[in-house]
Amino acid sequence: MNAPLANTQIEKSVSLDIEDVMANVYDKQMIHLPINMISVREGFNPRRYFSEDRLNEMVASIQAQGILQPIVIKPSNDGKTFYLIAGERRYRAATIADVETVPAMIRLVSDEEALAMAVAENSERQDVSAAEEAKACQRMLTLCKGDRTEAALALGWTEKKLEARLTLLHCTDSVLDALDQRKIAIGHAELFAGLTAELQDSILVSVIEKRVSVSVLRDQLGKFAFKLSDAVFNLTGCNGCPHNSSITADLFDESLSDGHCLNRDCYENKTRQHLEEKKQSCRKNILSFGSMLSALLTLDVI
Repeated sequence: MNAPLANTQIEKSVSLDIEDVMANVYDKQMIHLPINMISVREGFNPRRYFSEDRLNEMVASIQAQGILQPIVIKPSNDGKTFYLIAGERRYRAATIADVETVPAMIRLVSDEEALAMAVAENSERQDVSAAEEAKACQRMLTLCKGDRTEAALALGWTEKKLEARLTLLHCTDSVLDALDQRKIAIGHAELFAGLTAELQDSILVSVIEKRVSVSVLRDQLGKFAFKLSDAVFNLTGCNGCPHNSSITADLFDESLSDGHCLNRDCYENKTRQHLEEKKQSCRKNILSFGSMLSALLTLDVI
């Protein structure tokens, strides 16, 4: 997106010295800055995947018309650089186009506010992925010291959306990368989230190569999963388990019907353990009954 902001006066940087610029900044200041004064923090931007075609289109646009929409930045705590908040695609394209200065809006905000702004800016664009939102959600939750309500408010999300994105992080990095790169749909990832890591990665290859649809994957997993209602063991340990489809049934658009276990190894181990305990219990009861019978025979009660 390289659309202009209407009726906006942008100052020109009066100095090429970062210290001079920092000494005169104020919130919502619009300014042209040397691009080398701006840095991208590793892993900050919610967007992790940039389409090469769209990036090249923006490079061509900048070369023809310049940067029409300012990027958004904030001063670093040490005052040595400005961190990018929003507009990384424009920043990357400007770097490729060898642009020396870029229009920018300076915001004097906290890290929490900066991340919320970055998420909001990316969410307005149709090509942001749920995986990118999930990673941003995780960072916001850390900044909010684990307070889910505060994190949801900061992001402008419902708590249900927050929980849905956090639950999506049960997917492996390979699955999240595939979602970022648009190799799979969000429905695939939602179904993958209930599987073990090993199974996710092994099935992912086949899903991509064979272009398995979300509905087909859901049907196949339905045949693979165990119904918890058929379990002979105590289900207390299954409450809150990420492999329990009850966890995702209310959060995701795509999930198995309520009450399925997607971790077959765990289900089978618990079944074996329960049956072994029953076996041992029966053996003890038989021995106890035998001892009691022998005692009664000795007393000539029978």
